[in-house]
Formats: sequence, C-alpha cells, structure tokens
Amino acid sequence: ANALFVLIFYGESWLQPRFGHEATRRIVSFSVGMAIAYVFVHLLPELATATSEFVELNVERELPFPNLRIYGAALVGFMLFYGLENMVRWSRSPQEADAGEEVEERIHVRILTASYALYVFVVSYAMTHEARSGGGQLALYAFAMGLHFLGFAYGLRRDSPKTYGRWGRHVLAAAALVG
Repeated sequence: ANALFVLIFYGESWLQPRFGHEATRRIVSFSVGMAIAYVFVHLLPELATATSEFVELNVERELPFPNLRIYGAALVGFMLFYGLENMVRWSRSPQEADAGEEVEERIHVRILTASYALYVFVVSYAMTHEARSGGGQLALYAFAMGLHFLGFAYGLRRDSPKTYGRWGRHVLAAAALVG
C-alpha cells in the first residue's frame, strides 16, 4: 500500500489530470470527504480507546482533564497542519503572486512540504503497523488515505507547481516509502 502512495504522488504529477474546474473540485471534495469519513468511522474510536488507556495509566498523577488530553492533542495536530497549509496562501501579497516562480521557493512552501512529508511518514508507518498487527481494515485505511493524499498533492501542485514538480513529490514519495 505504501507503493500505492508513491504512485499517487508521481502519477498525479505525471498525468496532471485536467478535468475542468468543476470536476476537479468534485474529485478533491470526494477525497476529502472520504478522509473525514475515515476519521469518524475508524480514528475517533481509536482515540476513545487511547483516552481510556491514558486515564487508566495516569490515574495516580491526578492530571487535570485527563479525558480530554488525547482529543486535545489530536485537535492541536489538526490545527497545526491546517495553519501551515493556509500560511502559504496568506503569506502571498498580490505583488508576490504576480512575481511567479520566485515566490514558490519561499520558506513557507518548504515548511508545508516538510510537514506533509512528516504526515505521510506517520500515516505510512501506522499503516505498516496495522498490517503487522493483523488489522482487517488495511484496505479501507489505504483507500481513504490514498484519496486524502491525492487531494493535498493536487493542492501542492496547484499552489507551487515548479517546487512540487522539482522536489516536492520526491520528498512525499520518499516519506511514504520510509514509513
């Protein structure tokens, strides 16, 4: 399945599908919707299990809000990735947007690509762990995450085509393989 992720990053870049604006929006919306559905079907029950284990292990510490710590960490992670993604768009002034390719090499694009690479690595690692533990939901996990990766690969290519084509897709593909 990690090879599928590598194919997504290279295939999306090589083929550069051009379905038209409306069809592309639908495809990206579908892939994001699948990722969100996966969060509700699979990830939230896992967070609930992790929360109960965390509370049991830390009962003697008397931490404030022990039931909310795992969910809070997940929320902080989501906000971090959302903030990094939008930082790239917000950082461009109208004059810089006209400057073109020079803007793409800015540190924001590098940070965004590096954060996505870390995310791809963690997802790939978790998928490998799921396969080794004998979890039967590997195909669903790979499908949902593959669609999600397709959506953000498209976004990276759209926002920074030169950077993504030159080295971004290689970094993401390597993260999937290493994971």
